[in-house]
Amino acid sequence: MAVARFVKETAVAGPFRDSVNLYAQENLLEIMQCTACNALHNVTQRACRWLLQTHDRVGNDTFALKQEFFAVMLGVHRPTVTVVLRALQREQLISSRYGRIQILQRQRLEAASCECYGVISAHFARLGL
Repeated sequence: MAVARFVKETAVAGPFRDSVNLYAQENLLEIMQCTACNALHNVTQRACRWLLQTHDRVGNDTFALKQEFFAVMLGVHRPTVTVVLRALQREQLISSRYGRIQILQRQRLEAASCECYGVISAHFARLGL
């Protein structure tokens, strides 16, 4: 969609503007929650949150995820991601091979995550997203 058309459509009350506003509200909450999460929670909890959020959006138990990208998303060095993923594999929460992650035990992964995952998920649900 061209920028001019987007601006025009969001200036008019209706379903498109409502959807954009819901997305903006959710995005802002998620940014704030993730910022607090990064400051307060350990890397394993943050990794679990990130894996759960990705799992929610992908809608599949297996998805592509390179360790270098995951390190950037978590704000850590790549070797730290290797250590975290190995620990989650030892606990049989995930399987990780060649840039692919498979969620094996979602409920246990949720338990290993910090409360931020639940806060973000609840907000998504409240907004109907």
